[in-house]
Amino acid sequence: MPAEKAALNPGQHEWPRDRDDYVQGPASAQFSLSDNLALPDLTDDPDRLYFDRYIEQLRDARKETDGGRWKQGDVACEIETRYGERDLQKAAEAADISYGTLRRYRWVSIQFPESVRRRTLSFSHHEAVAARDDRLKWLARAEAGGWTKRQLLDELAAADDYQPKARELLLEGRSNPSKIAVNQAADVLRAAHREPDRFGDLVEKITRNGRATGARRELGRRETWHGLNEVPPPVGRYQTVVADPPWLYAARQDDESNCAASPYPMQTVPEIIETIRALDVLADDCFFWLWSTNLALGEGRHLQIFDALGLTFSGSIITWCKADKDGKPSLGVGERIRGASEHIILATRGRVTLGARDVPSWFTTPRGRHSEKPDEFYTLVETVSPGPWIDLYARRRRSGLWAVWGNEVGFIPAEQAAARPYASARSPQETMT
Repeated sequence: MPAEKAALNPGQHEWPRDRDDYVQGPASAQFSLSDNLALPDLTDDPDRLYFDRYIEQLRDARKETDGGRWKQGDVACEIETRYGERDLQKAAEAADISYGTLRRYRWVSIQFPESVRRRTLSFSHHEAVAARDDRLKWLARAEAGGWTKRQLLDELAAADDYQPKARELLLEGRSNPSKIAVNQAADVLRAAHREPDRFGDLVEKITRNGRATGARRELGRRETWHGLNEVPPPVGRYQTVVADPPWLYAARQDDESNCAASPYPMQTVPEIIETIRALDVLADDCFFWLWSTNLALGEGRHLQIFDALGLTFSGSIITWCKADKDGKPSLGVGERIRGASEHIILATRGRVTLGARDVPSWFTTPRGRHSEKPDEFYTLVETVSPGPWIDLYARRRRSGLWAVWGNEVGFIPAEQAAARPYASARSPQETMT
């Protein structure tokens, strides 16, 4: 791209001047986008009329194979530089690309300007070494040796000497650790070497029980939720907040056959409290709907959260009875009895106005994908408590009335302001204090 097209308006974000902090290459190496992207020049376009062109570029790049990821990363860099992080998130949604994935591609593109990319190696090769200070050296070795990505990863592990250490660590607790267990332990050792204060205790956990599964799972949980700091925070406060936190369970965390193991990282109660408090989304007068499993409810975890956030338990609990396609109970896992329900506990703060009073304490709908909550619940909430509404720990966007926030979707504001206090036509009938 010609130099004049890379110029930024005064006041816009500039790329770091010390590119050597990102790439160990020639000092003259500058970030530049591929000429074949043909991105529009928006220097004199305050109304951003060409924003859709970027979305088209992202959609087109998705259809390509390995080179498409470079293009997505380059376009993401351009969007964030010219418009900012929130518009990057909007572009990802419009192009039907995971926001987290697009951010990852953007980060890899920043680490490797076009002048240092190895065309004979895949994007995955570059991503594997992007966080390393000696990344260019490893790319050169991989190119000279014709390594696949797996061979590159094996060479990295061998050079760092984590595999032998991991095996030795596991041999203290078992006679013949599997390759999977060795890889899991190596991941933990690598993270502990990088950040001992955050992950050092996980090595001690492996030493105590000779198992790596639970420590590796905890490592992924900490890394993912640490990444929530990069998700744009919600804007403003909300009179109705729904939260579906990923409850952490200590039981059988080291058992690889545990069918109840969560497919995503989980949070302890203090971490849930810290997350919600940091988001600062609860209005002074608000409703708080907290999803809970049977075990979390029985242990009273909700009471710790309510107390920390200045909320009062309303005395109301709604139960979702999960059904299959024939209307029969849809059985899940459980400690003694197979679970077929989840609960929503209602708490309030300040003076709140209640809408509908004829809502029963249970409802039944078919079960969706793991952790997905039914639309019928959100319709129920709209009839009981006033907007604006926000869904925390969301896994997908909701109707235009709802803002959503979560590590999978980022923050998506409501498309429509809540022009009326309730989504239903009911008028407020009761005030609770």
